[in-house]
Amino acid sequence: MRRQGHSCRRADFLPPILFPGISAPHGRLPAKPVVSSISEDLMTDAPFAASPGMVEQLRRTRGWVLFLAIAGFIYSAFLAVMPLAMLLSVRTLGWQEILFVSFPVALYLPLVLVPAAILYRFAVAISDVAVEPEAIERAMRLQRFFFMSLGIILLIAIVASVAGVATAFLLP
Repeated sequence: MRRQGHSCRRADFLPPILFPGISAPHGRLPAKPVVSSISEDLMTDAPFAASPGMVEQLRRTRGWVLFLAIAGFIYSAFLAVMPLAMLLSVRTLGWQEILFVSFPVALYLPLVLVPAAILYRFAVAISDVAVEPEAIERAMRLQRFFFMSLGIILLIAIVASVAGVATAFLLP
């Protein structure tokens, strides 16, 4: 069903609030987006009040965020204990084997611990939203840090995987 007042060339992925009346030829984004008055109101320095629905959705995610943070801390503890357990079994393993396992664990531990710490701080900020109005900004900033850290971890994992595969092909 075709809406009135819109051309057939209008891309379906362009939200009408952000791009009112813009037709994107062949599904491409326009070079300069037109911002509506709703978006302009959000871009000013005027105080922003979170809707009760927004705060409720944040509160509903707090339990899962806290669960993932605690699971990350527990997993980090297991990672830290693993080389220590191997040190206790020095009689069966040589130092080379212990270093062979401990070095990757030492590199992997911050990749688990940092996102867990950010998630924990995000859960605390979510619980503060009802008390402090500026806590929603802190919660959103921590959420951005969490996703940024996951992106960095993903890039590290991709580079390490490509290096590992390349090394496997280059070794005789």
